[in-house]
Amino acid sequence: MTATLVRQVEVSNAEGLHLRLCLAVVQAVRRYRVSMHIRKGDQAEDASSMLGLLSLGAGPGHQLQLSASGPEAEIALDAVSELLASGPSAV
Repeated sequence: MTATLVRQVEVSNAEGLHLRLCLAVVQAVRRYRVSMHIRKGDQAEDASSMLGLLSLGAGPGHQLQLSASGPEAEIALDAVSELLASGPSAV
């Protein structure tokens, strides 16, 4: 059984967790052997679900908790954290 890794990330994109950014996150998660969830407050969504991510309604400055498990959890967390924290030029 693999451990679950957890990381906090602030949404830096001026448009928040918008459609293109959600698509980039989903594509990043699907590249790895990982199960990942993103939590905003009391709501947690599967990071491989576009609709789930959009339903979080995360705007600029919102804090998100990423949790991942699987053989590539750390590298997947790095990739998704970079997307969420890199600001408007990323996507």
